[in-house]
Amino acid sequence: MNSILFIRGGALGDFIVTLPALRLVRERWPEAHIELLGYPRHAALGVKRYYLDAVRDVNTGRLAGFFVPNGKLDPELTDYFGDFDLVVSYFYDPDQIFQSNLKRCNVPNLLTWPPQVALAPAARHFCEPLRELGLTTDDFSSRLYLNPADVAFAEKFLVAEDASRPWVAIHPGSGSESKNWPIERWIELVRQRAGEGKENYVLVCGEADDERVGKLLAAWPPGEKPLVARQLPLEHLAAVLARCRVLIGHDSGVTHLAAAVGCRCVALFGPTDPATWAPQGNHVRVVRKAEYIAAISVADVLEALAE
Repeated sequence: MNSILFIRGGALGDFIVTLPALRLVRERWPEAHIELLGYPRHAALGVKRYYLDAVRDVNTGRLAGFFVPNGKLDPELTDYFGDFDLVVSYFYDPDQIFQSNLKRCNVPNLLTWPPQVALAPAARHFCEPLRELGLTTDDFSSRLYLNPADVAFAEKFLVAEDASRPWVAIHPGSGSESKNWPIERWIELVRQRAGEGKENYVLVCGEADDERVGKLLAAWPPGEKPLVARQLPLEHLAAVLARCRVLIGHDSGVTHLAAAVGCRCVALFGPTDPATWAPQGNHVRVVRKAEYIAAISVADVLEALAE
């Protein structure tokens, strides 16, 4: 295989749990050109960082014809798909319309697989179609590789009055309110933990996290305030998290990101199944009491941190 295309939409965590599948292909064909049709912001974590050589934005109207039975296909995209030796698609395609139109592009090898996760952990699900190529693994952990520019950014960003204290990252948000620990618990946690003055803190703030991060900042114990990593490019955020001793977060893409760069994680779970969605690895400690995340107490989280 000289050229391989992965087609993958979804959120940040969806991209990260697909990395083991990308790793299988990269290990098998180390010299191949591997490209992603997906979201450039997510793919930046893999482009020129072992997994991917290039990314093409999936948000283009030129793809519209591929979702219509026997649709009129964009000639440039028809040539684009046909130039790859292998195309692996995880698009939602229940009626196989996209698959049928891809076949019209004369793709030599086409693998399609539903994005709805049916195997645990989630990374296993996305590795499954590669069995047809003889590619299998028992290692479903996701790993990311930083370049020198990423590392240099983190060194400049993480500046504290006492550089000898370890960094602790907190991400109090997620993509769903039902997965968020009550903000009152977060406030009590930082009052107990940050009030000791033994650690430096960085708050991760995504697009939907401003309100929760604002409340946490307003209630922060007197003294040195935490740094706020607000909507950083993901490769820069990954480098910041790689320098932290631990991240405390929810079932979110940021928790997956932290685990993928080797940061220890305390992951708070409620309605989602950690057997499927928790990052893989001994450096991840899942805290779950029930389907309602509010069942987790501050003492539960402090115990996990102590472990």
